[in-house]
Amino acid sequence: MRPTDGPARRPRRLYASVAAQIAELVRELELEPGDKLPAEANLVRRFGVSRPTVREALVALEIAGVVDVRMNVGAILLDPDARLMPGPGSIYSYAGGMDLLELGKVDTDEVTRLRILLECDGARQSIKHGGVTWEGDLVAAHHRLAHIELRMRAGEPVHFDSWRQADWEFHQALLSACGSKLHRSLHKAAFDQYRKIVQVEYRTIGFRGDQIIAEHKAILDAALARNHEACAVALENHILAFFRQMASGAHAGRRPAVTA
Repeated sequence: MRPTDGPARRPRRLYASVAAQIAELVRELELEPGDKLPAEANLVRRFGVSRPTVREALVALEIAGVVDVRMNVGAILLDPDARLMPGPGSIYSYAGGMDLLELGKVDTDEVTRLRILLECDGARQSIKHGGVTWEGDLVAAHHRLAHIELRMRAGEPVHFDSWRQADWEFHQALLSACGSKLHRSLHKAAFDQYRKIVQVEYRTIGFRGDQIIAEHKAILDAALARNHEACAVALENHILAFFRQMASGAHAGRRPAVTA
């Protein structure tokens, strides 16, 4: 069963072409796995595009398994052979406008569905088995997340990594009492893949303000009330909200309240 409000297919983007050009640059420079790619500023000058476009292209290459983008380090080459694969799913297909998810051989609906299934079931198990320590950890994680989000709502620039870490810690805390290390590990993998998909578009969508604050609060309230059905509904609404907003175009004119 697929999510009822899945993501709309995205139009061709400039970052697709830049990603292909970066892959070609890797070949020209004869970089090897473990080598660092030229700095963002260098790529901006070389390709004559904006810094956000370069960053989106690097995220796309990260999803494809070509590079690993590390904070305060830059992009590290992982698999230069990814650019040599002809046909659908290759890095060269990017130049023709291949959809990002086809490039990464990842289906958005499948990743979204997997995250919903793992997170809703993990939350149900945590609600069933979690004690006061679980509740305290969840409340503390939500407090940190809400603090950052309220600053963002007020228009204060916040580093994206700070919000991303707080968001992960909240969802991680929700599942922390599920009783299965394997479940938590699979959830993290799905969560990370989902995050890679949506962060490419984050600069377009920006911070969703009161909506995302209310979504997180609804998840917390349902969990503390030990209502796993309400928690599952809140989680699904939260996970699908990004794609609903993309499809509706409600993000037009919105400016991100985070710094990259």
